[in-house]
Amino acid sequence: MSKLQPVKKEEPSRLTTEGAHGALPGFEDFFREVFETYKQTVGTLLGLVLVSSAISIIIVIFGIVAVTGTGLWEHVVSSGAPLIGVALIFLFLILSGFAVLMAWVQVVFGLAAISVIVARREGKIITMSASLGTATKKGWTYLVASALVTLMALGGLIWGVIPGIWLGISFSLVVAVIAIENRKGFDAVLRSFDLVRGSWWYVAIRFLLVGIFLGVVSLIPLIGGIISFVLGPIATVTTVLLYFRLSARGTPPIPTTPDRKLQFGLFALPLLLLFALLFLPLIRNNINMGIQKILTEFHEKR
Repeated sequence: MSKLQPVKKEEPSRLTTEGAHGALPGFEDFFREVFETYKQTVGTLLGLVLVSSAISIIIVIFGIVAVTGTGLWEHVVSSGAPLIGVALIFLFLILSGFAVLMAWVQVVFGLAAISVIVARREGKIITMSASLGTATKKGWTYLVASALVTLMALGGLIWGVIPGIWLGISFSLVVAVIAIENRKGFDAVLRSFDLVRGSWWYVAIRFLLVGIFLGVVSLIPLIGGIISFVLGPIATVTTVLLYFRLSARGTPPIPTTPDRKLQFGLFALPLLLLFALLFLPLIRNNINMGIQKILTEFHEKR
């Protein structure tokens, strides 16, 4: 049985017929396309969200059991002052491993959701297993690129809220670029920057409206959380359709030459250094406070 099944012939979508001429649609046309695509793919998208959430919960449970159920935490507390630092580092590495694993799961299922949306746009239906098979190969690529973009955006926030937001929107299509164009690293980040350039407000306003919509829905008493969960994939649909809208303008991709990578590296390096100089000391201070608290509890018990 084929994993990709053709869909009954339908009228070409607005995305295909309008985007080729390079004109970006207004709010009504764009969000009509978003909700039409969401309705056509909602079953598979929600299935991916439910499975990824279940796996994440299992990972959290295993993490809690690894720390508390095995007596590891009690061993850390009772290890004494000379070994407390080593024990805490070991504990930190274990928890970090579970955190990275959970992040990787979320990334893979997010990429799988994009594969489902892209296949539907091409008139095909892709099964959940097929979409995950494709996404698994790209999971670490996006995780590394996402970490780079996040650190840069945090570095930009040091200069103020506006630079951080500008960077976040400029790099918001990295996930779509990796999933659809199979780009990696700096190449994917620069491609997202090129797509958004000249249409920053177009992208930012649509992401803002989707965020406001999902936020307002979540505030509905009793059922807001459930409705927000069901409608959550709309954010992924919006990202994919923004990618296609912007890439269909006819602007050819700018080659990622070594010189351009060097220029981007020189741009990114100060932002990463700012993050390291200002945020890492805060993290270190919090860790030191935690160690002091544990040591105090240890001495009180003795």
